[in-house]
Amino acid sequence: MKKFYFLLLLSTTTLLTSAQSLRINGYGAYVFEDGYDSFYDNNNYYKGQVDGGFQGGVGIEYLFTPQYCIEMMYLRRSTHAPTNFKSGVASQQKDINFDLVHDYVMLGSDGHMSSHDGKVEGYVGIFAGLLFASLDNPENNDHASSTKFAWAIRGGCNIWASDKFGIKLQTQLISSLRSAGGDFYFDPYGNPVGLSTYSSLFQFGLGGGLTYRIGK
Repeated sequence: MKKFYFLLLLSTTTLLTSAQSLRINGYGAYVFEDGYDSFYDNNNYYKGQVDGGFQGGVGIEYLFTPQYCIEMMYLRRSTHAPTNFKSGVASQQKDINFDLVHDYVMLGSDGHMSSHDGKVEGYVGIFAGLLFASLDNPENNDHASSTKFAWAIRGGCNIWASDKFGIKLQTQLISSLRSAGGDFYFDPYGNPVGLSTYSSLFQFGLGGGLTYRIGK
């Protein structure tokens, strides 16, 4: 983990030292809910959802041509995951509203297209990175964490209010993949430690933000 954060810091420093076509972006969006479920038999199952809510973040974007960029982005969302489950013959059915935090660190690229006057700039792109998820059970204070591969696609536009400042309007889809491992789980005794993410999450968001242009 320390090596990952070192590489993140090194990449950020490299971008800042070549600020000829650098932008600093701030993001805010409403992310809609998505469900998950697993059924083995009448004594072993769960069903729930990750609630919708606000997601915020920042990004450092470098345009290596007027049409293409690379961006390193951090997004964070704190939400809840109400879950109904049963784990084992001797256990009782339970309903718990877990506390869930998603931290995304992603790297990706956008394609840009500007209007004739340069005031409106459309973009579409794809990102990949890591999801650092943290889950707490408020009933027994158990805690679980998970690191998973994640990807995202997005599209939107920048509306430039001046040469330096712009307003972002954006749609996005973020998914974390089950195949990367590190799942939350229920232990063999039926104690709710977390969620076994056999269902991949797909979360759609609508929002925008601000962008600040450094250099040309």
